[in-house]
This record gives sequence, C-alpha cells and structure tokens, in this order.
Amino acid sequence: MRKQEAAKILSRMLRFCRLTGEAGHIWEDCPALQSVALKLCWYLSPYIECGGANLLASTLTKAILDYQAAPAESRARAFLQAVQGGAIALCAVRVSAKDDEESWQIWECEEPLMDWMEMIGVSAIQVVFREEPIDAGPVIVRMMGHVCSVRDLRVAGMVIK
Repeated sequence: MRKQEAAKILSRMLRFCRLTGEAGHIWEDCPALQSVALKLCWYLSPYIECGGANLLASTLTKAILDYQAAPAESRARAFLQAVQGGAIALCAVRVSAKDDEESWQIWECEEPLMDWMEMIGVSAIQVVFREEPIDAGPVIVRMMGHVCSVRDLRVAGMVIK
C-alpha cells in the first residue's frame, strides 16, 4: 500500500461524505481505525460503484456512523462490522480491468484492488452486477486480513465466519 496515496483517497472520500470532522474524532479515540480506513481505501479503491453508490464511500460512511451510534465499549466492533459489510457488498459485483495487452482480467479479491490494477497495468475498469453473488466468507476473510490486524479483531471482539 502506498500510504500517501491511500491518505489522499481517504481524505477525498471523507470530504465527499462530509465526515472529515467525525472521522478525526474517531482517529483520536482509536488510532488503529485510521489505519483500517487507509487500508480499506487501498483495498476497495474509489472506483467501485455498487447499487448506484460508491462502495468505498458508503462503507466508510456506515463505519463512521455506526461507530458514533454504538456504546463506548463496542465502537471499534461497530466500525469493523461495517467494514465487513463492504466485503459482503463487494460479492455482488464483478470487477474487470483491461490490461496493457488489451485483455480483460477479472479481479478475484486476492489483493487490494489498487495493487492489482497497478500490477496488470490498467487502462480501463468495468464493474457489473453478478447474477448470483459469490460466497461472502472467503472475500470477508481476505479483505479483513488485508485491512486490519488480528489484534484489531481481537480487541473489537470480532469473530469472522
């Protein structure tokens, strides 16, 4: 992950969602969640539209609002559960990218989308709804493994199933 680029994406998304101030308070309360948000930006990218909304923006918005609404002892868990919800939404779409050789490659959610796009040399991206969503379990495990640490999950009391 390129931290500076991820920070720019996060800043842009928070401004778009009008949640910059709220996020700043969360990062003060729980700095580990800022790291999660940065990694989420790199994993999902700002390029996926899902159900007429930007998936990254809607996931960050839900995470921040859920954090604010939760009792103090379960705020981190509420944030991470909303992030997990982004992985579930991701299962309903197929992301493809045209590479340097003009071939379409399908992103399998193995690595952050931003890394994958750079690796294959993307010239165009396409997001389409799947007729049947793929099983969420493996995508949740893979994405959560990229965006947060075992400690983050343990402290928040999260169980991934």
